[in-house]
Amino acid sequence: MFGGSRSLRPEVKAAIQSRHGLNDKAFAELKVVESSSKFAGRPVTYFRIFKPAEAVARGLQVKNFADLNEAPALVIYEGHEEMDTRLVSLKGPDRPTAQP
Repeated sequence: MFGGSRSLRPEVKAAIQSRHGLNDKAFAELKVVESSSKFAGRPVTYFRIFKPAEAVARGLQVKNFADLNEAPALVIYEGHEEMDTRLVSLKGPDRPTAQP
């Protein structure tokens, strides 16, 4: 159903956990789609994190990064990970996301 989406990379999960304090149950509801590119000449992976259940409720099947262009409100966190340093740049809500 979400062929291109997958679980979060450990570095991305750690960045979210340290900034927003999400627990494992909250992470279980999240998936990520990615797109490889370059940032300042270095290889990076851009990511968008969303809740698949919310996408389904809106009738959207998220299979790749561009699918969320149609529904930016579904993106909870986004950013990029520098592949050579594993540095994560993260944008997300100013306050912690509600946890189940």
